[in-house]
Amino acid sequence: AVLGAALIGLAAWMPLAFLTEHFFPAPKELLEELRKMVAPRDGSRPIGINLLLVAVTPAICEEILQHTPVPPKYWFLEANMSGDKKATALSFHHTRGRNVKAEVILPRRLAAS
Repeated sequence: AVLGAALIGLAAWMPLAFLTEHFFPAPKELLEELRKMVAPRDGSRPIGINLLLVAVTPAICEEILQHTPVPPKYWFLEANMSGDKKATALSFHHTRGRNVKAEVILPRRLAAS
């Protein structure tokens, strides 16, 4: 039933996509910019990787917060507003706190299970 519904949904969109492509084509500049976002040639990360990182980051933070022996009062995700290389108002509000880096070495038998 689900497969049938998916096929009916796809069949309904195909004429619309055909009409849109032939009568209202997207500008070539837009298509080129979309291609650059999906598969950049300049060595930057594709948009899919960035979206994956945005989607996975809350789960990682949640896992850390649930299993830490000393729960933090505040925690921040490092971003462009950090003020590392530029003067920002955030520099005067709070101190930066501590940066924590962790390395985990898993035994092969644990990683295989």
